[in-house]
Amino acid sequence: MKHLTRDRRNGFSVIEFFAVSTIVGIIAAIVVPRVVVDGSVAQKKIRDHYAAAINVAVDRFHAEHGAWPSDVAALTCDPEFFPDGVPNDPVTGRPFVLDATTHRVE
Repeated sequence: MKHLTRDRRNGFSVIEFFAVSTIVGIIAAIVVPRVVVDGSVAQKKIRDHYAAAINVAVDRFHAEHGAWPSDVAALTCDPEFFPDGVPNDPVTGRPFVLDATTHRVE
């Protein structure tokens, strides 16, 4: 009679499972914080983009009309500047304020 020997294993051992789980956990701990963007960071980037667009519109207004706008709402007189209206600050939810001395929004 021949003796049957088991050369192949059926499945993983508990130690192998925990080792793989630990490696996957370490990789996830490194990757997930880099992929997930904080909402406040995104809002600040959008605010900076809106402020830059408003500042460009202020410069265009001055070039076309020969005077600085009195406030941000004055930019709505020409629909080419902001056809959908001047955006509000996404962080505070309030309208942007135009500085009277620098003619810029911060």
